[in-house]
Amino acid sequence: MTQRHSPAYIQHRQRGPFPGHIDPWAEAARYFQQIHSGMIHNLQDQLQDTLIALGYQAGKEASLQIFASRQPDLYIQDTLPERESGEWDYETAAASLEVEAGTAVLEDQPEIEALHITDMDSGELVTVLEIISPRNKTHPQEMALYREQRTRVFLDADVNVVEIDATRSYARLLAHKLAEQHAYHIAVYLPGELPRMLVCDYGEPLPPFALPLRGEAVRVEPHAAYERAYVRGAIAGLIEQDGRFVLDALPFPAMLSDPQRERAHTAVINWRQTMARITNG
Repeated sequence: MTQRHSPAYIQHRQRGPFPGHIDPWAEAARYFQQIHSGMIHNLQDQLQDTLIALGYQAGKEASLQIFASRQPDLYIQDTLPERESGEWDYETAAASLEVEAGTAVLEDQPEIEALHITDMDSGELVTVLEIISPRNKTHPQEMALYREQRTRVFLDADVNVVEIDATRSYARLLAHKLAEQHAYHIAVYLPGELPRMLVCDYGEPLPPFALPLRGEAVRVEPHAAYERAYVRGAIAGLIEQDGRFVLDALPFPAMLSDPQRERAHTAVINWRQTMARITNG
């Protein structure tokens, strides 16, 4: 087996043009969906030993963002409505031709997971850690439903909620001017208290934060989880392969200044040139 690329090339390609901060092109839903799942896995790996030592355990569960956008009675029906007389019926047409009509299916949405942290002795849910999907910030009805269920399902049940929002957008799940003024934020919801925010701007890493438990907290390094997910998913290579490292494909370009967009484009050019040198060398 002939190795086509050196370890130096692999490392450089996987690190991408933006080591140390969020890749603005990777904020597109197509790529962030893969980062999302990697971050959940990496955060669980980062926290698990510390949590178990304190008497807690982190497990992956379906995100509230999935349930907020799905109403069971809306998507699962036992029977189809009766057709009006004379309306064309595909199943009947297929049967008349002695072929299968196939099974009617609803397209699945991408799986989104969250971390659920429970007390090992009681099994009680203590804290939920969510990474916000870009899709859930573009549908006002889903945003409103998610907010309502965040309160009803978790906060009213004395469960802490932490949300990491690592993509720029015009709408935010936490409606506050701080969220509007900064590219990314982490929101910490404690039952019965006002939400707390940690913010960072484009070009900065996600800040560390204290993950609340029961009367105690542990330190979390979200940017380490982001970078590991980005590298292991080879996200930069996927964007390059898709031909999407161009200014026209930059998500929410108006939320970056002209110099920021130019520096981002220059970083991509430099990254490509270094890969070419490593390959040719």
